[in-house]
Amino acid sequence: MVSSNSNCRSITILFMATMLLCVGACQREPEPPEQVSAEAPPPKTEANDKPLILVAGVTGRQGSALAKKLVELGYPVRGSTRNPDSEKAKTMADLGIEVVKVDFRDTASLAAATEGIYGLFFYTPNSSEEVTMGQNVTDAAKASGVEHVIYTTSLSADPDNGYPIGQPKRSIELYLRDSGLGYTILRPVQFMENFDGRQSTYTNGGMSGPEEPTHLGQYISVRDIAFFAAEAFANPQEWIGKELNIAGDEMTQSNVAELFSRLLGVQVDYKQISWEQAARRMSPRLIEIFKWYESSGFKVDVQSLRNDYPNLMTLEQYLNETGWSSWGSSTE
Repeated sequence: MVSSNSNCRSITILFMATMLLCVGACQREPEPPEQVSAEAPPPKTEANDKPLILVAGVTGRQGSALAKKLVELGYPVRGSTRNPDSEKAKTMADLGIEVVKVDFRDTASLAAATEGIYGLFFYTPNSSEEVTMGQNVTDAAKASGVEHVIYTTSLSADPDNGYPIGQPKRSIELYLRDSGLGYTILRPVQFMENFDGRQSTYTNGGMSGPEEPTHLGQYISVRDIAFFAAEAFANPQEWIGKELNIAGDEMTQSNVAELFSRLLGVQVDYKQISWEQAARRMSPRLIEIFKWYESSGFKVDVQSLRNDYPNLMTLEQYLNETGWSSWGSSTE
């Protein structure tokens, strides 16, 4: 293996920090909202016995995964994107999805997109306007009479153990909860997809970070986020009002390095660096988030979740499916 160098180590640290930027924050404990009744069956479309679902952000990783899953299950799907002429949007349209142009900052486009739908799935981008966008989506759903809204946030928005400093996704959760809409909140951990294309980085530079080698990281594939969202739409009586922290696998930093070594056929070591070293490469805010992430103890009960849903993907399965075990031979 090529020896580790500071540049590769820096890239690895910044990448790991980026994966953590999705953290939300606990701002206040909400009062239980009035729930929309889930006893009545969803309305049916003329061409299908399943209701029309709007997947907002249909060209993103979460949105495209759910749209494909819903089409597979026979749902009529409307998908929104800011650029309906993109190649990703055209790919969605080729699946029979009605692709419409929507900007979360444009309330008129949201009103048009939510007209006549039963369910809405959305997530919000990290942005200075994130709270406003999330509120706009919620308001449009309420005005259009949407019966079931699914919002994906992040594990650290959990009211029981969320990040203690104000953060947008937590605010949007509260706004949705107080809206009176029938809602489901899913809080995923870091995505397995964040490892895509990083074989060379780990082969040449190893893994490094300020966390202890025994620090337990948790992971989920967007395929499984789509699975949970589809389950919620199919079973509203069980899922409306439910908030669930979701993960498919968990491994220590050392065990992840061992997994990389086995799949890539080279020795990948995990090296813990000091917080002082990390601070030279990260902003004070990132260091604060990193320290909280390691010490807070917030976790998904992965084993319990896998007992209920044994189909959830492990990290090793994901890496094998995305070509990690054959990567070395493909680069020769």
